[in-house]
Amino acid sequence: MKNDGVSPVVGIMLLLSMTIIAAGVLAAFAGGIGSVSEPTPSVDLSVSSYGSGDNLRLLFEQKSGNGLTPADIKISFLVKNPDKDDYGGSFMLTELTDETAWTAGEILTTENITKTSDILGISADELKLAANVSTPVEIKIYHLPSSTIIYQSTILLEET
Repeated sequence: MKNDGVSPVVGIMLLLSMTIIAAGVLAAFAGGIGSVSEPTPSVDLSVSSYGSGDNLRLLFEQKSGNGLTPADIKISFLVKNPDKDDYGGSFMLTELTDETAWTAGEILTTENITKTSDILGISADELKLAANVSTPVEIKIYHLPSSTIIYQSTILLEET
């Protein structure tokens, strides 16, 4: 009867391994490692410069897709200045709207050269000079809850 001890030992080993796996999964979710992030919204966005002189502005258009909460959207930029150092920064979409949702068909704008220069962190005169030489600007739009980039492009900062 050498086989009598095999079955209880195997059973205890299986119970012990299941307990260890369950504890590991629980610890991962409790520690945030296994957290489930919010899904990335499906949107079609477009960014462009528009206008001239004191009406030079940036347009942010949501062409289609899910509605977005402006507080969840961060926009970063890098202005590739050919004559000086590049400069960049970021801002929240809430700086362009007080609305609680940005939906398909809506266009948000910086309104005028003053707001555009404030957003980009440069003077209005520097902005006019940059627009005169069609300066490239890298734009990235982040959806913070899902930690993903939902738009990335290089636009030309120019008068139209």
